[in-house]
Amino acid sequence: MWMMPEPEMTAHTQVNLPEMEDIEWAMDILADLRLRGVIEHNVVFGNYLHDASAFTTRADWYDGEGPIPDEVAEKIQETYNVGWWTFHLSLFGDGSIVEAKQKIVSDAFEPRLGKKLEWRHWRKGQPREPFSIAVGVPMVLPLNVVNWMGGRGGHIGFSPVLPPSGELAYDAFLRRKRRFEEAGLDYYSSFTVGHRHIANVNMILYNRDDADMVRRTKELFTQMIADAREEGYGEYRTHIEYMDPVAETYDFNNHALMRLNETVKDALDPNGIIAPGRGGVWPARLRDGRKG
Repeated sequence: MWMMPEPEMTAHTQVNLPEMEDIEWAMDILADLRLRGVIEHNVVFGNYLHDASAFTTRADWYDGEGPIPDEVAEKIQETYNVGWWTFHLSLFGDGSIVEAKQKIVSDAFEPRLGKKLEWRHWRKGQPREPFSIAVGVPMVLPLNVVNWMGGRGGHIGFSPVLPPSGELAYDAFLRRKRRFEEAGLDYYSSFTVGHRHIANVNMILYNRDDADMVRRTKELFTQMIADAREEGYGEYRTHIEYMDPVAETYDFNNHALMRLNETVKDALDPNGIIAPGRGGVWPARLRDGRKG
């Protein structure tokens, strides 16, 4: 964790994108602003279920089979004042720098949005807002998402890493959304825009008491691993149950990465007692078939 001095000023805005197709042009703008250092934090670019699942359950909106329909999605967006996609931007630092960056961001987005961005400001010495994203106050509210499907809630995230491209992000979105719909599950996703990459977190929310839903969740996750491998993307994190199949997708040059990891593992942990199998890297004594 890097500590920073208290900024002289912050500026915060929420950007709502009404159409699912808006991800393509907006992602290109965000990637450029991140690369140039105009925006200094990772931007979480999420769909409308982020808000609905944090405050309510699916049964509050829809009790039918299959993914929630478009008319319900529109009602959620109206209720929480969000778009099909929504993200927050925060600028911080010396006042003159924040004001200059605010103009750059506004000039980049407002022509495409067709309206002015609404900025909220804080200056050193003023009271801080409780739970303010703009000044980095942490919260546990997002953990409520696991209750979305009812019962004993569960979640598992499929998170491939993409180049910072709006075209590729839109293509990945369409592919993942289609897989969710085939599985009869609600599409919950975010694209975290880093300095030179995009992490696409596809969150599968499910009811652990529903055996059929658990089965469909596992099948969906396995299918997305195969899809990403075919598309040339790798996951940056995964559930412990899927570490082996995800590690298997990093197969360049006859699994050069795995061979290197195993060599280092055997040199530093010859008895295989430190987290055997973590990240798909097994010690020699358990390596056959990669089973613990």
